[in-house]
Order: sequence, then C-alpha cells, then structure tokens
Amino acid sequence: MNCGEVHRSIQAWRKLSGVAMKPAIALKILRYTRLITAEWKDIEKLKMEAIRRAAGAPEGKSVTFESGSLEHAECISRIDGIMAVESTLPLLSFDLDSVILALDEKGNSLSVSDLAILEPFFQYPEPSEALPAEEAVA
Repeated sequence: MNCGEVHRSIQAWRKLSGVAMKPAIALKILRYTRLITAEWKDIEKLKMEAIRRAAGAPEGKSVTFESGSLEHAECISRIDGIMAVESTLPLLSFDLDSVILALDEKGNSLSVSDLAILEPFFQYPEPSEALPAEEAVA
C-alpha cells in the first residue's frame, strides 16, 4: 500500500475503532490503528512541508495558492509524490473476514466504502492455502 492509501484510510480506521467486536481482534485493531495514526501524522507533516516549500513560506505562515499558478502545480506535484511512496507499515496478519466475523452484531456496521478502504491493510491466505470451492461451501 502507498502513503495515499494510508492517508485516505484514517476515517475508516477511526470508524472501525468505534465498532464493538471480540476483545482479541479489538486489541489487534487498536494497536494497528495506533500505527496508522502515527503514519497519517507523518504524511500530514510532509504534506504541510510540501505546501510551504511550494509557496516559499516559513512554518506557521498561512499559505494560499491561486488555482492554475506555478506554485499550485508544484504543490500538487509534491503532494502526489508523497502519496505515491510505498508505506512501510506491515499488513495485519489476519484477513478482513476475521474482523467482520468478530463484529458484535448489535447494530455495528461498516459501509462497502469503508471495507474497500480497509481491505489493502489485511493479509490474505495464498490461493493455494484457501479451501477449494466445494469445501468452502460445505
């Protein structure tokens, strides 16, 4: 996953953190959410630095860009570069299906969009380790 995926995922992780689930999975999610939050903060710092550099502004100074300006284009290019960098976060060592099964069914839900955002962070068994279709149905 890249830094853009990490950055876009923060709200989904926060939502997942507020969903009741079995304690063992909840603890893993808690610990991983802390890693995501730390990475998100680092990406935010890099974004703010890119904005300041493109504007030639010192830290703490308000920055505005005129749409279509060279500075605006440079800023977008710098941020796109940050978001394209591969994250060093490890994948969670279980799959998203395990989380879904661990959810307390008392009105807890995640949207399809939340699941799509969260899915790249989970490890899935290799296809050779998955059950054949007939065994999975039985």
